[in-house]
Amino acid sequence: DASTIEVPAVTAAVAMIPRTTFLKLRLNESYQRCGEDIELNLDLRQTLQGHVLLCPALSGVHAESATRAEVGERGNTSEDQVNMRARRRRFLEQASSAQLLVELSMANRERLLTNRAIAETKESFRHQQEVIDRQRKELDEELKRDVQLARLQKDRDHWQRQAQVLQLESLRLQDAIQRQGEA
Repeated sequence: DASTIEVPAVTAAVAMIPRTTFLKLRLNESYQRCGEDIELNLDLRQTLQGHVLLCPALSGVHAESATRAEVGERGNTSEDQVNMRARRRRFLEQASSAQLLVELSMANRERLLTNRAIAETKESFRHQQEVIDRQRKELDEELKRDVQLARLQKDRDHWQRQAQVLQLESLRLQDAIQRQGEA
């Protein structure tokens, strides 16, 4: 498959390895929680000059950390991390040019993916900022309309009071005229 790429290591959560190859390597069971799969990858590459392939066309289901969760454990231990780093360092110290090229290619892919993710995040933030700016402008316009409406309502109330005063004055004058006419 054209999408298959050689990588430094894969998780053993959904990995396939021939039984005969696996038996030649010996799984390091001294890890407390995880890391033995990474070491197995490095052993395959160093001891047997094997290749680790990532096959995006294949898929599987993995209940991540399900076993550890049953006993209340999470993540790597610091000891496991130290052991993985030491094993990787030993691998790199003896690696062939071809093996180092796999490492560099993966680092380059990770850099490109990271840059793409950063660019997408920046674009998303820019878009969100545009939405926020547009909403802020709409709110400002709505606030201006609310202020104008409040002023108009205040003016209306004022003129309604004035109209009532004039109506009362008109009635008073009509009453006064009517009284003068009767007298």
